[in-house]
Amino acid sequence: MTKRLLPFVFLYSLVFAYDDNNKVFVYIHHTSLILTSVAKEPFIYLTVEYPLNWSYSIIINPSFIYSKNLGAMADDETKSSYYSRIGSGVGIRRFINDKTDGFYLQLMPGVYRFKNDFTSGIIIDILGYVGYSFKSHMGGIFIDLGVGIVGYGWDSLPRDDAPFWALGGSSGSSFRSVDVNFGFGFAF
Repeated sequence: MTKRLLPFVFLYSLVFAYDDNNKVFVYIHHTSLILTSVAKEPFIYLTVEYPLNWSYSIIINPSFIYSKNLGAMADDETKSSYYSRIGSGVGIRRFINDKTDGFYLQLMPGVYRFKNDFTSGIIIDILGYVGYSFKSHMGGIFIDLGVGIVGYGWDSLPRDDAPFWALGGSSGSSFRSVDVNFGFGFAF
């Protein structure tokens, strides 16, 4: 009997959370808006925050990128290439003040599939973040800084004429990464 009620308890907690800060927040990143409007191509990068309690939230970062003009925007205007990437990170956010907003620490691993004219493969990353979140009953904003490592693996060796931007790194390689995020969103 209890297992049957779990979906209803979950839906109830989404709609009637016991505090404004314990609602589900969906944030859109500023890069999504800037790059989509400038490049006129889809760049979707979201953060979904689902609070578990006053101290912890589950964070989901779905993203989708598709560009037909990445070669023209990079180093060689004569090469027009496409680039696509889809994937998500799933992590945990720990609020320092136990109020589901304010300063936080976050651990975020992610897996992404990429493809372009020269090669295709998978990107795996893990980053740790330090950030700050401000929430109200209708919405919120956050900003954070993350550092970590990113690894690439290719399905096949890239073509010899592949430009640097298409490679991402050598297969099996990893490198340090820095990530800065700013998001604004709405509570549900």
